[in-house]
Amino acid sequence: MRDNRGSISMFVALILLVVLSSIFLLIDGVRIVYGSTKLKQTIVGANEHVLANYHRELQQRYHLFLLDPAFIAEKGISEEIQSYFEKSICNSKEKNIFYPFQIQTISIVKEVYPDEDNLALIKHQIREYMKYKQTVEWTNELTGKMTILKDKDRQEEETKNLLEQQQKDMESQLEEDTVLNLDEGEMREEENSENVIEKVQEDPRQIVMEIVNGGILRAVLPSGKSISSRTIISNSLPSTELKNMQEQEGMAKIIDFSGLDMIKNMFSDSRITEAMSNMATESTTISYIMDSFSNFSKKSDKNQATKLNYEIEYIIHGGKTDKENLENIVNRILLFRFGTNFSYALTDASLNAQALSIAASIAGLMGLPPIITALKTMILAAVSYGEAILDVRSLLSGNKIPILKNASNWTISVERIGQILNSKTVATSDKNGMDYEDFLKIFLLSQSNKEAKYGKMLDLMQENIKIKDKSFDIMEALFGYEVYCEIKLSTLFGNGTKILKANRSCSY
Repeated sequence: MRDNRGSISMFVALILLVVLSSIFLLIDGVRIVYGSTKLKQTIVGANEHVLANYHRELQQRYHLFLLDPAFIAEKGISEEIQSYFEKSICNSKEKNIFYPFQIQTISIVKEVYPDEDNLALIKHQIREYMKYKQTVEWTNELTGKMTILKDKDRQEEETKNLLEQQQKDMESQLEEDTVLNLDEGEMREEENSENVIEKVQEDPRQIVMEIVNGGILRAVLPSGKSISSRTIISNSLPSTELKNMQEQEGMAKIIDFSGLDMIKNMFSDSRITEAMSNMATESTTISYIMDSFSNFSKKSDKNQATKLNYEIEYIIHGGKTDKENLENIVNRILLFRFGTNFSYALTDASLNAQALSIAASIAGLMGLPPIITALKTMILAAVSYGEAILDVRSLLSGNKIPILKNASNWTISVERIGQILNSKTVATSDKNGMDYEDFLKIFLLSQSNKEAKYGKMLDLMQENIKIKDKSFDIMEALFGYEVYCEIKLSTLFGNGTKILKANRSCSY
């Protein structure tokens, strides 16, 4: 009988060898799976560590999270991630026994800056922050006020048609080639005319023009108020770098009451309809602007340094000085109010009677009815602009003015216009009316270039932070990035190695 004891031993040894090999392979397989999981967990931790270095002042003042450019320049993202890896999984003696990780590659394959996708991430953070702010109350209130003003454009169009008709009537009824020259508020006949026109002592047109030419801010500034002299000068403002976000040019209007055509050109495009239609999409951003930036009626926090005092005015106009921006807003409000005031003045019997008396005095005995009518209309236009000056003066004093004018809230007098304008009188206030910030909101809502305000906001954020942090450049701050890693893991049994790869995107 054959002895099989040796064969059995060999068979058992082979089985044990296969079992042990399987166990070793299983152990290394588990190690690789765990190593891959550990790599992904470490990337998450490293990214959270990096994102914790957001710019503190930017977040505290403007509620935006951006990676501090100083951190990026000083340490570098990939270097910081590598340091985190070395401390967490590559520099432990205990872990090196079973998991001898070795860093092969750590690189940043993509960086996301604020200008990505037309500032989409900036807009997203603003919306997220404003979810916790109440916007419904002011939007409903302002919508109600704009609804009352909605007929402004129609009324002004009717007023323009009236001016055109008066111009035609005057031209058609003049029997001779008479030139109506009202330069500096005076009317003269041709040089060969023998008629002497008696001049009135006070021509409202001349009075208003002298006040306007003396400086409009000087005319509307209330007693006890001063104008900021701050400027914003920089060669690298974000708004100049961003496409479709350059500053808007203000519409300049020449104030001139010397002819009906000149008056017709003074009407401004109020864009009330556009403002109302933009309320649904733009109200969140407008709320953020009103909450985060200062204006003439709302001073900035004393603990927060600002480059400009009138920041919202800058967002609307984009001028380099506080004075320029305030003057632009004042002129916009003046032209806005001129239209509504003029439309009312043409219907007020008392104002028309006063203006007619002065117009007849200016025209003299030989004045033709069409000329007198035209003069009366020009005087009413000048008085309406004078009333607008009182309106703006009241707004800058912190008052609310009536949405529309009527006999009870009209302030200025045709006969006493000079005395009233020079006495720093303000328009009648109305607790249910419109304040200075209401006009700012309307101008923001009605901007034809909706993107322009975002570039201006970034300008202010950058320049305000640069007061303390001279090197701060908001366009160099990061919203996020994508990191790619390769880690080598040696097998426990044998001389094999496994390259573990992972990439991950992260952002605020």
